[in-house]
Amino acid sequence: REQMNPGVTQDDEITLTNVNFKKCVTQVNGSQARSKFGARGFDWKLNQGITEDWSAWFVKFCLQHGLKVIWQQRRHLLRQYLSLEAMHEEHVAAIHSAPAKVRKVKLDTEHLLQWIEQRHEENSDMDERVRAAQKAGVRTFSIAYEDYSEHPERIREVEAFLLEDAACEVPSSQIPTEIQSYKLHSGSLDQLIENWDEVRQTLGGTKWS
Repeated sequence: REQMNPGVTQDDEITLTNVNFKKCVTQVNGSQARSKFGARGFDWKLNQGITEDWSAWFVKFCLQHGLKVIWQQRRHLLRQYLSLEAMHEEHVAAIHSAPAKVRKVKLDTEHLLQWIEQRHEENSDMDERVRAAQKAGVRTFSIAYEDYSEHPERIREVEAFLLEDAACEVPSSQIPTEIQSYKLHSGSLDQLIENWDEVRQTLGGTKWS
């Protein structure tokens, strides 16, 4: 099993610079009520064992310690596959200035359909797990990457969820949010994928075409 590594991302990422939010985190963690309140988080990906641990102990742990869960997924699985392939080639997960012309990526079509179907099953399974955890009393929030990459203002909903019932006195509406990272692969897929005709043929006749 892979270990959790919050410093590594698998997809295109939007990074936020929230000065007031960071002050709130410092304020809460440094307060005398630290045993009661805390502001911490971690990134636990599907390929890092969360589904195995979810029912075994994680849901109970969330209930015992008041953890909130944000479930983020990619709706467009072909673009996720593209991002992963590009990251493996270029070893870059996010950039902090507008990108120049991006080099086209050649995708491995032999395992493409199998990969997409498996990711879809994993996402659907996680949807069910999150709904069940919410019914059990865990505070959860579900959002797709495309939701706030296409509508950055939706990050306010995430902030409001995180700050609800928190010790921070600054309301989420007063936290300045500035997107500091840019998408690595914006544009149409035929402009991003070197073997686009082969990819189309591989996915043709499926619901992913």
